[in-house]
Amino acid sequence: MILNYLNGVSGHTVNMVVVDEHDRFNGNIVGDTIYIGADTFENDTWADTLVHEYTHFAEGTKEYVKLVNYLQADPKLLDKAFTSFVNRGYANVDMIKTINEKQARGETLTEQ
Repeated sequence: MILNYLNGVSGHTVNMVVVDEHDRFNGNIVGDTIYIGADTFENDTWADTLVHEYTHFAEGTKEYVKLVNYLQADPKLLDKAFTSFVNRGYANVDMIKTINEKQARGETLTEQ
């Protein structure tokens, strides 16, 4: 399974809990547990959700900065991500500016 592979490569011991589906929730990581919506298995987005949540462990590392810089280098991808993020109500422009500033300083974006 993907989770076993990610745990083996990273050295983390992360667990996964499947929870009821929710219209605004795909997955969330709290401590060393990833909570993932049951509907992600039905709509075949579970792997994307799992990898997305697992990526939070890399925040603040040089590798994470490289990933963000790579993703931001593609204007179409960046615009699509920004629009999706704002349209879903996850953040506003000021919040995104703060996130970019933290990322530039190598700070973590989530509490682990």
